[in-house]
Amino acid sequence: MRRKRKLPGQVPEARLDAHGAWKPRSQLQQHDATGALVAEVEGRLQEGLAPHRENIRLLETVPGIDRGSACEILVEPGPDLSGFRRTANVAAWAGVAPGSNESSGKRRPGRVRRGNAALPAALDECAHGAVRTKGSEFHAHRKAPRARWLGKLPQHDWLDRIRSGGVASAR
Repeated sequence: MRRKRKLPGQVPEARLDAHGAWKPRSQLQQHDATGALVAEVEGRLQEGLAPHRENIRLLETVPGIDRGSACEILVEPGPDLSGFRRTANVAAWAGVAPGSNESSGKRRPGRVRRGNAALPAALDECAHGAVRTKGSEFHAHRKAPRARWLGKLPQHDWLDRIRSGGVASAR
């Protein structure tokens, strides 16, 4: 270990010139304007989601889903899922349904088709949160030995549950 260095006896006094004072002031003004814009967008979002408060509350009961994620899950496909015949169609539209590749009776995994960009990211974030929520059924998977071997296995298990019917609960 090296020896500690001595601190200087006095700290030099710094003074800002006109340009040096203008730059932080303009950055603070820009920060305040951005904060006001975020507050306005948040208010408009809450107004638009007011009729769907019950659906948002139900989505928040699922481990790993907070208010922001619930709003995103509800907004992306829309509150009316009658355009989709099955929950599998919603999963395919979102781009989280596994593809299939079958030829001569041999089944091989296919690639996942490209779908909505925001919804799979939100669902993946919720899966990470659900695995880390103490007391949830998904938290036990986090401590399982196979989770340490395969890395992201618990999150994909949670996503499979969403694909199989979790999206339909927002109807």
